[in-house]
Amino acid sequence: MARRIAAGAAYGGGGIGLAGAAAVGLVLAEVQLARRRVGNGRSPHVPNADGRYGRTYDVPGEAPLRLTMLGDSTAAGQGVHRAGQTPGALLASGLAA
Repeated sequence: MARRIAAGAAYGGGGIGLAGAAAVGLVLAEVQLARRRVGNGRSPHVPNADGRYGRTYDVPGEAPLRLTMLGDSTAAGQGVHRAGQTPGALLASGLAA
């Protein structure tokens, strides 16, 4: 009985370890893809912080990025008084800065 428990724990721990290693590998691969796509952040062109980019930053043939907020209250900004105060607008403004 003890051997079965030990074997189950070993297989379970190994499976969790492999899943964790795979997740880390996936995140690191995404980081490399993002670096190739975005660059290192040392571009001489600084974007405007108004959330709108001009033709300088337009890539022909590529669709613009879209931001999606999950949850009605999150997307609507429950309790805010202006559209610029919603979580989506604040996040987009922060990313554009």
